[in-house]
Amino acid sequence: PRMPFARTAYTAAPHPEHWGHDAVSLLQHRVENVRNAQYFYELAVVRAYNHLLANCDTEWVLTVEDDIILPQDALQKMLQTVTEDTVAVVAPYRCPRNGHFLVWRMDKNGQPDFLDVPETGVNEVAGSGFGCSLFRMSALKKFPIMTRVQENPPQWYDHVAFRNLRTQGKILCNWDIGVRHLSAEHWEQAEAETSRRSPLGLTPQQTR
Repeated sequence: PRMPFARTAYTAAPHPEHWGHDAVSLLQHRVENVRNAQYFYELAVVRAYNHLLANCDTEWVLTVEDDIILPQDALQKMLQTVTEDTVAVVAPYRCPRNGHFLVWRMDKNGQPDFLDVPETGVNEVAGSGFGCSLFRMSALKKFPIMTRVQENPPQWYDHVAFRNLRTQGKILCNWDIGVRHLSAEHWEQAEAETSRRSPLGLTPQQTR
């Protein structure tokens, strides 16, 4: 059956220059949190996603960051992954800084444990970045999007959001959706080169 989808755009985020940053320095310094860049970055993102919660009237929404390139069948595969108790379907992509996938499960201490090695098929996970995520809005709207990055230890907005979503249902990662993360292509190229050089095409983690 056809499903209703809508598009919402948001351009009224707070201006970085009011925080002692321009847009470039905000992105460059948010990981090291120079001049509170991480907190200010998260404020802008949180405001944008709460705008989405307030204005989206469809049951499903696909969030795609501007440096993510989707294959043509990405949405179809994500919809086919949905089950009755699914609250989100995510597509895996790598972190541009550290190279791990921005997909995680929780470790024994209740902290996000990012995945280094790609998996196959559809697996349940604890969360993901919002870079390519299909959300069930009736579940996502139960909680405001918020950041706790100013706390110790910091909790990023996506970690908080998926922790709340896990109380509503399952989060599934479809590893067969091959998205490109333009900011992390250097890691993808290195992985491809390593795969060509390793016996049987195994990654270094699998050959150790």
